[in-house]
Amino acid sequence: MNASALQQAIPTRPVWRMPIRPERYDRGPLSDAERLALAVLVNGDAPLNSPARKRAEATLVRLTRPLHEVYARRRVDATTRPLATRVMFAQMHRRGKSFWQWSAQEWCDVVGVTAESFEAANGLPRTRNGLRPYLLDVAYLLCGFEQFGPIWTATAFYPMARVVFGADVLDDQTARVDAVLANNGYSSGHLSVKQRHQALAFILLLNHSPWLDDLSWAALDRAASIAITHAASIILNRIAKALVLLGIIAPDADAATRDPFPLGPSDGVPNEWYAWYRAWRATGSRGLAPRVARHYGGYILRAGRWLAKRHANVVSPDQWTEELALAMRTAVLEETSDVFVSAVGRQHLRSRGQVGQRLSYAAISQFLASLRRFFRDLQTKAHAVGDEPARRIPRRFDPREALATPEHVEKALAGSEPRDIALAVWQRLAIQAARLKPEDLGPLRIGRSAPSRRWRSSGSAPLVGRTSCYVYVLIVCAPSGNPR
Repeated sequence: MNASALQQAIPTRPVWRMPIRPERYDRGPLSDAERLALAVLVNGDAPLNSPARKRAEATLVRLTRPLHEVYARRRVDATTRPLATRVMFAQMHRRGKSFWQWSAQEWCDVVGVTAESFEAANGLPRTRNGLRPYLLDVAYLLCGFEQFGPIWTATAFYPMARVVFGADVLDDQTARVDAVLANNGYSSGHLSVKQRHQALAFILLLNHSPWLDDLSWAALDRAASIAITHAASIILNRIAKALVLLGIIAPDADAATRDPFPLGPSDGVPNEWYAWYRAWRATGSRGLAPRVARHYGGYILRAGRWLAKRHANVVSPDQWTEELALAMRTAVLEETSDVFVSAVGRQHLRSRGQVGQRLSYAAISQFLASLRRFFRDLQTKAHAVGDEPARRIPRRFDPREALATPEHVEKALAGSEPRDIALAVWQRLAIQAARLKPEDLGPLRIGRSAPSRRWRSSGSAPLVGRTSCYVYVLIVCAPSGNPR
């Protein structure tokens, strides 16, 4: 079934309205009576079913009604809902304001970056009681919380989207993406599909609609700028490809103006360093493949976090000297990986048991290559930082020398990562071999003479060295494994 047939099989979608409308509720700040009622319920002074407790619960009806309407959408064990409400009461009492007034950072603190941090923030036992999704539903549906980047690793977006949009609606839309990608040769393995569903649900939640036809390049770019690097790659590649095949977005929509890679998290990075990074991202990264640009950008942010921890007085690239560049080179070789990453990155390392480990040789090579490119671009091209005029940074050191990849790292990579001959090279070799004439091919014996280290042949018809190599490589190393 082609893309047009797939789209014709989908009926006209109705206009989507979010299931919970926050404007229907009283979203005012806490009154004095509500503060007292919270204290009664949180401190445990009033026994269960006592008049004091009932009065306090009646006082807080304005806050509990919207909470319970959100909880009811999960349609699971109702005994979880009172516990979720108690957690919300405790946080409101601690902060002195209703959940309507919580900032995005306060919501992040309440729901936690991981399940462990959620339990620690709310004084809960480590029993995985399933409360965290309830609070995320409240944050999203009632308070418009969308800062999912820092809490990505502990958030199940697909189950959350099924709660918000309805299981049948979401599953139907997801099936459209799965079908068109499967028809075009994309992987249907369990892990690949799970990651794709997670990313797609995230996009739909940000777009406040389950309909694929409501998506645009702007919606994909926004989602990719918030998501972690791997999820951003899925969004801008597989999911974007599916939407193009379905005819929802154009293949080249805003291609010239779209960002080459996601912005990246700023946590732990000096503000001025981050501003220079954004300037380089807009100018210096041009000419790099998007995937390479994403990797380079990530390492530039890691360097900023290292600065904040080891050289707090240095906040900008134009403060760098050769001594600092050499210290950076040494740090890449000797520091452990958790020094360079964000809070989310540390959670990734902890989950994989890699906290305290040094960077791999491949990571060292890429790290230094990204910094060489970054400083070379800033030294040779004018970049506009914020509202200031475009300028270059002083050339106090040569990035190619001070940030060069150490020889032992290059040797290790050369020994552990041999590369196959590219298909384009095989094509050129085949073309040259096809041009050989019968008189060129005498009895062939190829070897290397010690003094010249050149390929030679012997026989009645001497061969040119380059031709000898073509024949030898095609016979011995052909990809098919069979001489031709």
